[in-house]
Amino acid sequence: MSTPKDLDLTRLIEAIESSDSAYQVVLYVEHAEVQITDDDSLGRAPQVLVGRSAIARWIEGMAARHIVHHVVDPDTDGDSLSFVDELHVPDGTTLIHRRTAEISGGQISQEFVTVEAVASSTFDRRPELGARFQLA
Repeated sequence: MSTPKDLDLTRLIEAIESSDSAYQVVLYVEHAEVQITDDDSLGRAPQVLVGRSAIARWIEGMAARHIVHHVVDPDTDGDSLSFVDELHVPDGTTLIHRRTAEISGGQISQEFVTVEAVASSTFDRRPELGARFQLA
């Protein structure tokens, strides 16, 4: 898969929501860095993924778990992007990934992900998901 000249936010959202890990991975520069902070890491250093292969394992791991993604509040100015990725895991867990990234030459060079567990979900805005997962 070729590297895009400009990051296409619409296509990125489609790739996340359809678990197209190959397209997502190609959007990272070879030596990109992703920092992941979650509730369990408060007071500790965030998990840091360095390089496209480490980032690919993270993305492919989420795709393999049959997680339903819903991207909300996407924004980009060409040099950075941000969005919220709502994840519904088959076991009923709902997570929020708040993601911001720096873009260089159409690819992500650095990304920051904050993971939050939530008690209620905005997935009920999408009836097809509610029916599929029987959300209340």
